[in-house]
Amino acid sequence: MTALADVDHDHAGAALLDARVHLDRDGLLVTVAGEVDLLTAPEITRAVLGHLVARPRYVELDLSRVTYFGVTGIAALLAVRDATRCTGAELRLVAGPAVTDALGRLGLDRVVAR
Repeated sequence: MTALADVDHDHAGAALLDARVHLDRDGLLVTVAGEVDLLTAPEITRAVLGHLVARPRYVELDLSRVTYFGVTGIAALLAVRDATRCTGAELRLVAGPAVTDALGRLGLDRVVAR
């Protein structure tokens, strides 16, 4: 597994994101830990979109260790969902409490496949 990003923004409301990517012949695993906000959400989109050219059968997006999931994280997740649908890949979402709560508050928990 390779580290895609380890983003540490040193300012008030600091965000920390660790995104790791593993691609094998069948699928893509993207594991994310930390805060997903305006500064870090694009890393998730880049992690998936950059590897869809390999045509994985599935994309597993493990967000179980995400501690904060803002609206830009939701937008990134929806972009990933749409991109995987376009390529025919199955999206597998592993959501922790921060992600489940954010999706549920907006009524999107049924829109995103888990």
